[in-house]
Amino acid sequence: MTTRALFLSCSRAKIPGAELRRAVERYDGPAFRTLRLWRERAGDLRVWVLSAEHGLISGDAPISDYDRRMDAARAAELRGSTEEKLAGIAAEHSFSAALICMADVYASAFPARLPGGAETERTVGRIGGKISRLKAWLGGDDIRPFAGEISGKERAARIGGKTVSASAARGMALAREGLARGEAGTANWQTWHVPVDGKRVAAKWLAAELSGLPVSRFRTADALRVLRIWGIPYNRGGGEQ
Repeated sequence: MTTRALFLSCSRAKIPGAELRRAVERYDGPAFRTLRLWRERAGDLRVWVLSAEHGLISGDAPISDYDRRMDAARAAELRGSTEEKLAGIAAEHSFSAALICMADVYASAFPARLPGGAETERTVGRIGGKISRLKAWLGGDDIRPFAGEISGKERAARIGGKTVSASAARGMALAREGLARGEAGTANWQTWHVPVDGKRVAAKWLAAELSGLPVSRFRTADALRVLRIWGIPYNRGGGEQ
């Protein structure tokens, strides 16, 4: 079975109590809730946590509740010990892939490249995009991009409480118009985008344009669902254009 490595930063949201808990159970922020929800799908997975109090520890390490926040100075202090521990991890384990999913200040304690040569990805952007990528990496994202032909045929899809008929051709035209106007929303994507003439248009922005709804009325998953129905191709960040 393929083994993968996941590196998380500790969360300010913790389950309180004097008793010892495993790190993956002590912390209770969005990344840890996502991990607990989807870990069974991830296969053979090893988890480590970077903590302001404890440094880089195994997700199975028993720890007690504490109150210490990470800042740039503390991250700099931990950089040396983090690199040493990563070298030890690489010597002991052979991973096919690794994901570093953590707040930027924590990530600054990590080297640019992990030892061992495993294919490594770092989540980027705001917290919502990072958690979305974590969920997908764990195997909890069943969304698959549309891979058909661009068509002028209209299809009906329901989003944000209304039924909207649209076509791939209309969607691509709106995307090009938005790019030509320099519409700021076209670039406001974190994980999913629509490839248009070598550029990337936010999937959620395009769904809003086609439906006439504000982006606050629906989730990214809703946008991708209707784009697929309408026949509009989309990719994950970093995917081919």
